[in-house]
Amino acid sequence: MSFHKLGFSEEEILNCLDEDNVIGSGSSGKVYKVVLTSGEVVAVKKIWGGVKKDIDNGDVERGQFHQDSAFDAEVETLGKIRHKNIVKLWCCCTTRDSKLLVYEYMPNGSL
Repeated sequence: MSFHKLGFSEEEILNCLDEDNVIGSGSSGKVYKVVLTSGEVVAVKKIWGGVKKDIDNGDVERGQFHQDSAFDAEVETLGKIRHKNIVKLWCCCTTRDSKLLVYEYMPNGSL
């Protein structure tokens, strides 16, 4: 899902998610500094975890539901907000194995 005109692909982002590019880590995931082939720099937040199953009954754990809800809320809110003190959310990418949020990069900044 894109919120701006993009000059990069999901594949280009995925190829740059290397431990050498990690610029931060928190309770919800890691943040990477990604330099694109165009020279543009973005920050990519990779949300922790995949789908967790309860061994006893096969149900998705409540924590995973909460994490998905938080991800959806962050995408919806930041996709609409335009403010000088809040980084822009360029797009989000979701696969079976990962969830990525691609933000504008702010040197010495914070998401």
